[in-house]
Amino acid sequence: REIFINFINSLFDPYREAILDDSKDISCDSKGSGKFALLTHQEIVRDYISLYSPYRGLLLYHGLGAGKTCASIAIAEGLKHSKEILVLTPASLQQNYKNELRTCGDSLYKLNQHWDWIPVDVNLEIIETLSNILSMSVEDITKQGGVWFVDIRKPSNFGSLSTEQKVSLNKQIEKMIASKYTFRNYNGWRKSDLEKPDFSDGGRYNPFDNKVVIIDEAHNFVSKIVNKLKKPDSMSMKIYEYLKNASNCRIVFLTGTPIINYPNEIGVLFNMLRGNIKVLNFYVDIGSTRKINNDRIKKILKPLGIADYIEYSPSSKIIKITRNPFGFVSEYDKKIYGG
Repeated sequence: REIFINFINSLFDPYREAILDDSKDISCDSKGSGKFALLTHQEIVRDYISLYSPYRGLLLYHGLGAGKTCASIAIAEGLKHSKEILVLTPASLQQNYKNELRTCGDSLYKLNQHWDWIPVDVNLEIIETLSNILSMSVEDITKQGGVWFVDIRKPSNFGSLSTEQKVSLNKQIEKMIASKYTFRNYNGWRKSDLEKPDFSDGGRYNPFDNKVVIIDEAHNFVSKIVNKLKKPDSMSMKIYEYLKNASNCRIVFLTGTPIINYPNEIGVLFNMLRGNIKVLNFYVDIGSTRKINNDRIKKILKPLGIADYIEYSPSSKIIKITRNPFGFVSEYDKKIYGG
């Protein structure tokens, strides 16, 4: 309990003054006025699921207008250079999420700025530099003959651009977003997407490995799974199993109503956020003279701080170990488990 309290205090300490300031508007209704900035609760969410935090999943169930989409985008922007971003939405909300990216996402996605057209010549070094900065392929930059770039020292000139220039700029931003974000509809999965071979990992393939998976209107997604629980070969159940087994994956669920039909929906939802609990089994060859028991095994492994559950069976000589999630360390004080 003490460790948890200290953790919470350290997590929220940088935002303490902002949280205690009752004069701040905590809604997103006024985000259109002035320069966009994340609200305090969105900053906390962004820091909770980051490159340097060990947490696998997060459920955002704020009410309407509380900024769930922008909070998820803040998480994605912090991880987009190290992981692929996969956004699953209902078909009707996909464009809305893309529009929010231009408000809450990278500053280079915003239109209302001063844009300069930079033509490129045959200097490959310059083209590659622009490619890295803008997340565009060298081929796309070469094909369009240049790039649009922001000059933050000057006022916005977007309104004075010609229709053709605006179309060109919008296409560039769409390509920049597409290079980092992949969008799929709930029903857009095919069987071939889930059974693609990958021989680099012993034939194992999981479409959610090494990705940040953001699921909008998650209650609809979960409901589809719950309705197919007795059909393990259904597409919904396969996606469910892949999400639970995904490695190096971060999952963010957005919903205002985590449960809509059945109580077990919350269990299915958190199964995906937590992932499967993997148990490691080791056979111990102790010889005929040495004695070993459960307490001795725990005494050896506890100082490492990486095991959540340890059990040794003398009859089978099998040690069962459940590892902590990556980044979590167990602490013990006076023979009492500390978390």
